Amino acid sequence: RIKGAWVAALALAGYAALILFEGGRFLDRTFFFAAGALAVVFFIDQLTALARARVAAAEAGKRAARAELELLQRRIAPHFLMNTLNALSEWVEEDPKTGVKMIDALAGEFRFLSQTSGRAFIPLADEIALCRRHLDVMSYRVDRAFSLKADDVDGARPIPPGVLHTLVENAFTHGRFADGAEFILSEEQTTRETLLTLTAPPPDRAAARREPGREGLAYVKGRLEAAYGDRASVTSGPTTDGGWRTVIALPKTKEPR
Repeated sequence: RIKGAWVAALALAGYAALILFEGGRFLDRTFFFAAGALAVVFFIDQLTALARARVAAAEAGKRAARAELELLQRRIAPHFLMNTLNALSEWVEEDPKTGVKMIDALAGEFRFLSQTSGRAFIPLADEIALCRRHLDVMSYRVDRAFSLKADDVDGARPIPPGVLHTLVENAFTHGRFADGAEFILSEEQTTRETLLTLTAPPPDRAAARREPGREGLAYVKGRLEAAYGDRASVTSGPTTDGGWRTVIALPKTKEPR
């Protein structure tokens, strides 16, 4: 019942027939040719079985990666929603007009999320718009002005949805910005890669957490790996002025894997 077993069965039958036919001359060249042919058939069969096992392992790895991404999504989203709703309830009580504006901003962000979450790739311009919707929400949530500067970037470039959005959200999870902040997205072309660099400004020193969010960064790495395999990468680290810089390296071609 094993796939490919019939080939081995035919080879064995042919080998047995040759040996029986030439039974009186056991050590002549017929035996060695038959044994050699049988060994070749078994060798090819083992290679085929190994290839099937590798494909099955790769598919299992992809399923595990997708499951992990879904788990990370479920863990990240409620945290943001809970904090936002808490802030919204305060605005509604203290300043209903501002509360209504925050509801509109939150609805705009969720609208973008619902339009992009089920897609493998979206234009970079849409991802930037999603990040700006999130910054609008955060501006109302903490009563500070936040913005994203994204000059001279290719808005048509495809990118997995939620990658930059997760990094922006991560900055607020692990830092506080007492006077507002401007995030900067830049693009650099090398001979083999396109580098997208997102720089978060220095947070308030009293509340800053210097290490990046592990769940958010794991989600970004998982999305990139699912989209490009090992052709894309993400690195992050502090800047000299206390901010945080994350560099996403995408393959030069715009075609996904």
